[in-house]
Amino acid sequence: RIADRDSWCDASDMAAVSGEFVGVEPYIETSKDLRVLIFFEKVYGIERIGSQWKSNVCPKEMRIVDVPRELAEMSKKAAHRMGAEILGVDWIQNKKGEWLALESNLAPGLSFNHLDLRMEAIERLKNR
Repeated sequence: RIADRDSWCDASDMAAVSGEFVGVEPYIETSKDLRVLIFFEKVYGIERIGSQWKSNVCPKEMRIVDVPRELAEMSKKAAHRMGAEILGVDWIQNKKGEWLALESNLAPGLSFNHLDLRMEAIERLKNR
């Protein structure tokens, strides 16, 4: 988050060394951060509660929650269109209650709290 001259200098330094196109977007105040994990035929919701403004970086808490039906359906469609059996779709809810998709991840984390899907993923893929 660029909030002052020092953070702008840091962000521009990082952009300069990336060698890629860099865009700046407005900051959105959020009330929730949710990763919808499509894992073969299952859908998991992982709510992330941040320790800083960007809740997916060093979250202080992650918990499994129910996924709103609309987000589950849109996340499943994204996975289907991408041909992905495992996909993480990151959503934020703004202060008005609207859900916004941020990004999708083809290699999302598969271990959180007391749920660890890593071995199941390996077994499913190995047995093809």
